[in-house]
Amino acid sequence: MTTKKAPAFKRTKVTTTATHIETLKIEKKGTTKPPFTKEPSHESTFKHEHQPPREQQPSHETPAFKHETREQWLEAAVAAMVPWFAAIATPLPSRIRVSTGFPTGWSRKHLNENRTMGQCWAQNVAADGVNQVFVTPLLDDPIAVLAVLVHELVHAAVGCEVGHRRPFATAAKGIGLVGPMKSTSPSLDLAARLLVLVEEDLGPYPHAKLTPTIRKRQGVRNRLIQCVPCEFKLRGARESLLRVGIPTCPGCGAVMVPDFPLDIDDDASHTAA
Repeated sequence: MTTKKAPAFKRTKVTTTATHIETLKIEKKGTTKPPFTKEPSHESTFKHEHQPPREQQPSHETPAFKHETREQWLEAAVAAMVPWFAAIATPLPSRIRVSTGFPTGWSRKHLNENRTMGQCWAQNVAADGVNQVFVTPLLDDPIAVLAVLVHELVHAAVGCEVGHRRPFATAAKGIGLVGPMKSTSPSLDLAARLLVLVEEDLGPYPHAKLTPTIRKRQGVRNRLIQCVPCEFKLRGARESLLRVGIPTCPGCGAVMVPDFPLDIDDDASHTAA
């Protein structure tokens, strides 16, 4: 029986993807095999090059402000409005301080529709004799803020002692304010001027409005007790009345009667009432 000899060489077929030409690689038996180098995968490269672009995530960056603070924005608005008041022969004072803040006497009632949006302080109440204007922080729309500012600047121009009487009304109508003088609004022409001022000069208003919450007032915790015969009335804490008992009337000596059963707590009694 004859043994089949192994060939002195082996034939390996190598296909190059670049030129698609078949070559024969002859490796002699007994020679050192050269280190194998893996060819780059053209398929993976193709997939990488033709991968569809990723969708860009929406940007959450804050808008670029031309003015860093609210005061700078408002002061720039006042400077831009100086020619407007000069054109109606009602010049503004040479110095006006303007800022954002709640008007004096602000309370829960100002959260209603007829709330105070701005305030102008007279020169005689300021230590340096300069008008001080405040715009509510409840507003962040630039046109609404400027409309309030124009109203308060009219007060500074004609004098706060005038109030909303005829001199104020004349200047307000001349500048472009309409409606009741205590709560004016800009006319269409004035609103257009304010819009141009924001877009071309001031830029966005660097302020985020405040939304205060109204805390519910706590009801009266003292219970009403009264004498039926003589109608004498007293009030006392529910806990105290339960601990010491209901007193007798100091006038006629009759046992007084609570307006609501004491075995029901205060919250339930106020809800029922």
